[in-house]
Amino acid sequence: MLASVERGFLPKTPVYLACRKYSDSALVSTGVVGLDELLGEEGYPDRSAILIIGPAGVGKQALGYWFMQAGVARGDFCVYVTRLSVREVIHDSKAFGVEDPWNQTVWIATQGSERKLNVDDLENLGESVRMALKMNEKRKKVRIVIDALSSLLVLNPAETVYRFLGQLVSEVKEDDVVVLATLDEGMHSPQVIAGMQQLFDGYLELKLYEVGLRVVPRLRIGKMRGAVPPESSFKFRITRRGMELSPGELEVGASHKEGDGPHVDGDHLPESLKGTDAGTILDFLLKSFTSDYMGSRLPIEQSGWRTRGAVLEATKLAQPSLYGRDGKFGTALKELLSKGIVEIRIFPGERGRGGEIVKLRIAYEKDSVRRLADRASRMGGGAP
Repeated sequence: MLASVERGFLPKTPVYLACRKYSDSALVSTGVVGLDELLGEEGYPDRSAILIIGPAGVGKQALGYWFMQAGVARGDFCVYVTRLSVREVIHDSKAFGVEDPWNQTVWIATQGSERKLNVDDLENLGESVRMALKMNEKRKKVRIVIDALSSLLVLNPAETVYRFLGQLVSEVKEDDVVVLATLDEGMHSPQVIAGMQQLFDGYLELKLYEVGLRVVPRLRIGKMRGAVPPESSFKFRITRRGMELSPGELEVGASHKEGDGPHVDGDHLPESLKGTDAGTILDFLLKSFTSDYMGSRLPIEQSGWRTRGAVLEATKLAQPSLYGRDGKFGTALKELLSKGIVEIRIFPGERGRGGEIVKLRIAYEKDSVRRLADRASRMGGGAP
């Protein structure tokens, strides 16, 4: 079915995909008909753990609400774990047309539930989930939503959360359980996000992109157990009526192919940077991003990051272009940072015995920089 999606299985024009109608054959429906179809008409894989990644406000929680509603409609046993109060979740879910499932849901919340969530007590959370599952006396299919993963990662070491989730997921999947967890991408390093992606059987990415003066949300299936994800991302819009989903082109020019040689004439660069050290650095970072994202198929948030040392080695520039005095930034790098074309990030635990390291990449979230990346890709900017 995923192959048929790539051949145009979805309509070319947007269509509302109601969140209240479910296929009788769907074992673990997402609660959104169109998303079920993207995943092969059956929804999420049986006995699986699925991760929803995206920035705050993009609609991650709505997918959790619809997942719960679909479960109650089918008579499944539903558990909802949240860092919010029960009252807050019920109030928020009404904005997405969801009111039905909550009286038949077992809650683990900070307020308003019999079982309380303490985000810095992982042992107690694990025990609360196990006790909730013991209430499933009729051995129904089980759906668990964990809308607290980012809070767990903020208040506990990432390694501890990883071990805890690995053990919990392993335990619950021995029964007929599907776990759906949400993660706020802006709160965590690429290493933490990558670790979470490996732990889960599948993950969906929800992204927001600037297109002119508009912000366009897109959905991408990063991986899904038992299926080959489509290469395309999909435009979506969430309302009280459900999710509007339609095919959309990749954000970076699709003409790039893995293994293309580097393009060095700089035609894709702004006129003011052509022939300058800053332009050489930018050219390398554009190709690095394209190579990671289009060639290696890395998620956008993990693509294109390079150390100053790697840039210096690849470009053969003089050291003052990247390194200033007293550990500050060099002249060319400072120019790119001041223009907002390049961004930097500190990555912990990557140097020696856990030290920090600085990496840089193109500021891809900006529309003007994304257009530069698009032009570089169309001109054949391959792995640097």
